[in-house]
Amino acid sequence: MAEVVKGKYELLDEFYRTNRTSFIRWAHNTYALNALEAEDIYQDAIEALFQKIVLGKLENLKASLKSYLFSIGKYMIYRKIKGKNMYNLETEKLESEMFNSGQMQFIQIETDQQEHQLELVANCKKKLSGACHSILDLYYSEKKSMKEIALLLGYKNEDVVKSQKVRCLAELRKCVLAGMDQ
Repeated sequence: MAEVVKGKYELLDEFYRTNRTSFIRWAHNTYALNALEAEDIYQDAIEALFQKIVLGKLENLKASLKSYLFSIGKYMIYRKIKGKNMYNLETEKLESEMFNSGQMQFIQIETDQQEHQLELVANCKKKLSGACHSILDLYYSEKKSMKEIALLLGYKNEDVVKSQKVRCLAELRKCVLAGMDQ
């Protein structure tokens, strides 16, 4: 995690790709979410995890990063189900599981702060240049490769896109950290 904070975002990219399929399958099989809902929650959970890493809030994490990601996702699924008034046996099972593991108390304490941080990241993302916005959306939301992004946006090659993506993430991080200080 320390390497990601120092700017080695490719580690986060690898983590994102490595866990995406298993998370979506888990969310679908365990909570009957469709693939699009599961993917949306995965994206949100990854963003929340990235924020915590960047802000240095996971330095004393005892669980694996994957377990923590799934825990964030589990809570987001819980909130989604509750928001849709889809309370059923699965919701009850999830609520009980989270309460028994002590996650519910931890999550309730951090919910307001997490929502504020997500809002801060969204606001900072809006402040990015059009090029940065395009690169990050194409890469993280549309899952395009660096080569595809280079072709779509007219960059010389994928290495130029990688360098630009690192600069964009650094700019985003700087904005988020400045917003946290206020």
